[in-house]
Amino acid sequence: MDSYGIMMDKGMIQNIIETDSREVYELFSARLFLYFFFFGVLPSMVIWRVKINYRKYIRSMAFISGVILLSLDQDAFIVLHQKGSHGPAYYLRYPDSFKVFEPVCSTSQLDQCPRQEIINAYDNTILYTDYFLSRVIDFLKTNSDRFYTAMIYVSDHGESLGEDNIYLHGLPYHFAPDDQIHVPFIVWFSKEFEESYNIDRIRLHAISAERHSHDDLFASILGLLDIRTAAYDPRMDLFAPAKSY
Repeated sequence: MDSYGIMMDKGMIQNIIETDSREVYELFSARLFLYFFFFGVLPSMVIWRVKINYRKYIRSMAFISGVILLSLDQDAFIVLHQKGSHGPAYYLRYPDSFKVFEPVCSTSQLDQCPRQEIINAYDNTILYTDYFLSRVIDFLKTNSDRFYTAMIYVSDHGESLGEDNIYLHGLPYHFAPDDQIHVPFIVWFSKEFEESYNIDRIRLHAISAERHSHDDLFASILGLLDIRTAAYDPRMDLFAPAKSY
């Protein structure tokens, strides 16, 4: 813990252990329950009943991104976050039009589904992510005349789908199967970006065969964009060998 600057406050731990239950009961009141109901339960019920139209989401994203780009007059770093293939509710991660692999497991209770249905639902999420990334790349291509465009995609973790009777994710790194820790890392650079930032495509392909870590991402983006800072560690810059200065 010392390596990451984590501190254990003994005083706070003692406070937790010595908590008087009477102090907790004093917090309960009619006002608290009303507040919880109107600002917690009711909004949650409304959100739960809303059906997400994923295609409208894609169009909205394209529109908002277009407005952002049209208003830009300098460099920009845009972050997109998606639920992707995060379990256990794989069946909620794609629109019906992408339900190609069937039948699918239509519940978060994976123990109620045959393994193949779980795999089918997961495969549909991959298909939808593939479509999503293709739309991002198409969008960047259409704006390559105004900007040096690039895309970096990386997943935070993988998913176990019944291999060795293990499902989902979250096992400690040293015990987790490769399915949970071997994730996609995809990059796309426009020709103008490669030329401006001196990227050698042949060297870049050679790097793709090597094993890398999420730990390398921060330094790699700094190095890729030629950002000079004391926080940059060239040893963790996976794009460094692809630079042709």
